[in-house]
Amino acid sequence: MCSLKINLITLLLICSAEILAQSAPETYSNIIGNITDSKSNPLESATVLLLSSNDSSFIKGTVSNQQGRFEIKAVKQGKYLLNVTLLGYKKYLVPVVVLKEKIISLPILALEEDVHTLETVTIVGKKQAVELEAGKTIINLASAVLGSQGNTLDALKNIPGVFIKEDGSILLNGMEGANILINGKPTYLSGENLLNLLRSMPAISVGKIELITNPTAQFDAAGKSGLINIQTRSIKLQGITLNLNSGYEQAKFGRGYAGGRFTFQNSKL
Repeated sequence: MCSLKINLITLLLICSAEILAQSAPETYSNIIGNITDSKSNPLESATVLLLSSNDSSFIKGTVSNQQGRFEIKAVKQGKYLLNVTLLGYKKYLVPVVVLKEKIISLPILALEEDVHTLETVTIVGKKQAVELEAGKTIINLASAVLGSQGNTLDALKNIPGVFIKEDGSILLNGMEGANILINGKPTYLSGENLLNLLRSMPAISVGKIELITNPTAQFDAAGKSGLINIQTRSIKLQGITLNLNSGYEQAKFGRGYAGGRFTFQNSKL
């Protein structure tokens, strides 16, 4: 009888331990770090994205403050990739393993300047590649290193601070909810329809792309984290202009696309 009681008590203790283990709250960690240039100067407004190490899908995002410091809160245990981008600097990609520590402090992330060495330099009248205004960053596509090859979706993916997920949602500076405008007007498209629209627009047809983090009253304040305004080029060539573009993307499944632009200009018509 005594032996039976001991066995019952042991069984109850094992079951209680399993129930407690199952009901124990999942632990989360905060990732903190500092971003500088090669001269140890802090870099502000660098976009920091936490991606899955398996498929590089987006998990969380943030931007660095004036001191170059950033913090990504409430991260589950696992293996990740930290993607740091900033205009004028090379992309920084570093693996991060999150264990049980409450605070994970990373070593200083020093970004290298994106310098392109040329054999000769020719000075011409040309807009700056990047213009900074209050609450707005303007990318002059023709002057930028991004160039005007491919389509508008390719150009957006190459702009630091802009992240486009496979479902068509747009992230600006690590924050979800950014909306796409064409010449200041909402597209009212989302998902695959939005991606198809951007693929159909040749990059050569775009004059500049505005990244607006603080929309003014002239814009419909529908974007939670800001707006991306795509300004097309004004037509100056007389006669008929035909631009064609095509491409192929290979991920888990392959996908091809084609697009073009046909214009006719005669005087002011």
